[in-house]
Parts: sequence; structure tokens; C-alpha cells
Amino acid sequence: INNIISHSKFYKDIFWDKYFSDKHALKIINRMEQYTNLGDELVSDIQNACTVNEAYQIKEILFDYDQPASDHLKFINSGTIDCYKNLWGKKKTQYIKQSYNNPCVEKKRLQQISDIRLKQSTSKKLIIANMTTNLECFYDVDGEYLAGKSTVIISPGKKKINLGVISAFLNSAVTSFYVNHCFNSLKMSG
Repeated sequence: INNIISHSKFYKDIFWDKYFSDKHALKIINRMEQYTNLGDELVSDIQNACTVNEAYQIKEILFDYDQPASDHLKFINSGTIDCYKNLWGKKKTQYIKQSYNNPCVEKKRLQQISDIRLKQSTSKKLIIANMTTNLECFYDVDGEYLAGKSTVIISPGKKKINLGVISAFLNSAVTSFYVNHCFNSLKMSG
């Protein structure tokens, strides 16, 4: 692959992966980068779902329960998130060397760990799977899911953004194309 990039552009950019793409892909990526970044204009609250310490504390209060009540939260992680949907209760959840069919957490026990995580979990949000080959995100409209480690949360924050639109954008083939070409060297095991 042979691409010619101006010095000024090349040295301003720390993400060089895209310059090793074929000419057609690089042309598309350069065009895409002319527009506003999603994080700058649309989304005001992007954060990890939990700290490492919280992940282990949550593991201690996780239990299988196939009929969650209003005082429970369903637990999902990257392995139980697909584009636009979650696989809670349909696929086993692997979490810190344990396997669950229908993982739940009692809200009051989560609150003892973190008020912030309880508020985050009971709010509407996008939950983005981490360590996947393509972007996959699920829109938790009703605030009934607690996201585990290796996920990222997008909340509306103070900006009244339409999370459904952001979900469609993040789950699109175009966004996966961009991420896979621009951040290829950050992948783990493909």
C-alpha cells in the first residue's frame, strides 16, 4: 500500500492506522473526518460502566433470577450485547470467571456499592460493548440494566440528545468501517 500524506497532516495526527489503508478507504475516511466529532457536539456524558474495584464488588452481589422485580436490575456485559439488542436471558453471561443464565442485582445492594452506578443504571442510556470486532450497542430505554466491566455508557447528560439516533449511528456499518480502519492497531485478538 502506498499513500502520500502531507507532513502537516501526518504529524498533527496520532492515529496513523488509516494511512495504511488502501487509497479508496483513506479517501472515505478523510472525507468523514471533515465533519464534527460525535463526542464534541452531540454527547455530553461518555463513561466507563464501572471501575475495576466496582466490577469485583458487583460480582459479589450478582445472582441468577429469571423473574426480576422492580427492585432488581438486569446485568449485561459485552458478551450479551448485539447491535440494537441485548441477549439477557437468551445467552449465558460470563463475568469474572462465573457463568449466569439471568444475572440480576438488587438495587439496594448496588446503592451500597455506588450511588452513581445505581443512578446510571436506572437512567436511559446506550451501553456499548467493548472488545468486539465491530461496534455493538444497545439502547436501554427504560433504565433496567446494569452494565458490567468492558462496556461504555453514553447518557444524554445536560444535552437532550436522541439516544435512538446515536444508537443507529454507532451500530452502522459506516461507523464500524471507520473505527476498524482508524484504530486497527488498538485491537486485541482481532
